[in-house]
Amino acid sequence: MGRRKGPKHDHQLKSPNVEHSTEELIAESSVSENLTEAPMTKSPDLEVTACSTETIDVLGNGLVVIKTLRKGLGRETRPSHGDTVVINYKGWLEDGTLVDDVENAKIVLGDGDVIHAFDLSIPLAEHKETFELITDARFAYGSRGRDPDIPSEAKLTYHIEILKVDDPPCYANMPNSERLAIANQKKDRGNYYYRREEFAFAIDSYSKALKILQLPTSSTQSSGEKSDVDCPTELINDAKLKLENNLAAAQLKVEAFDAAIMSCDTVLQSDPQNIKALFRKGKVSCVLFIC
Repeated sequence: MGRRKGPKHDHQLKSPNVEHSTEELIAESSVSENLTEAPMTKSPDLEVTACSTETIDVLGNGLVVIKTLRKGLGRETRPSHGDTVVINYKGWLEDGTLVDDVENAKIVLGDGDVIHAFDLSIPLAEHKETFELITDARFAYGSRGRDPDIPSEAKLTYHIEILKVDDPPCYANMPNSERLAIANQKKDRGNYYYRREEFAFAIDSYSKALKILQLPTSSTQSSGEKSDVDCPTELINDAKLKLENNLAAAQLKVEAFDAAIMSCDTVLQSDPQNIKALFRKGKVSCVLFIC
């Protein structure tokens, strides 16, 4: 089945203005195509029915390279930034050790739901295509690796199959319970980036989660739906406060002090005695006014 045609939803989320965001990496990449034969990395369990010799050096520096293993349904079926994409993928270390084997992973392209190399390479793949991705550690798990199976500075090879390409999610049409679940997933991703000290990406994830919860509910959605009864407004508001606090913490790390104060003030408007928000606002005041 090809991608669904039609206009994009009005409620597609856009990335905030954060340095080194995935969207900027895609925009700045200079794609160079090499149509000559290139050796394919040997990995176990590979089944290819129709191969192409096309390789693409995504950034033009050899750090992210893709090779078509099975042709897709045409260039017009390639996903765009913000589209919902369902993929299967397997990943190996250079010694052939399998470290990832995931089926039916649903991602929003460019949202940072997966490693950066995926967000860079998947827009160049067609619906139903299978391709090989070879990525430097910089666009995968970097100097920290991923315990316990991916060491520091590991170069990785993936085989990715594009199962489905769909329009961007329309969060305003979703019940509160579904929006909350998605926002919590993005908060967890932000926490992942925060622990890795990738604070710009953490800010991006927290901001997207907040926007999902802040969107007005569509008029087509009944306020009496069971899912909203199961997800009262108090849960949504509590999730917003936690996200604003996390956002302030990440903003402090990149010295975005004005933004951090705004995030703290948002929390304090709803919860004037919130300890974390008071502490972080005080910390910013000390820095700005040499307390």
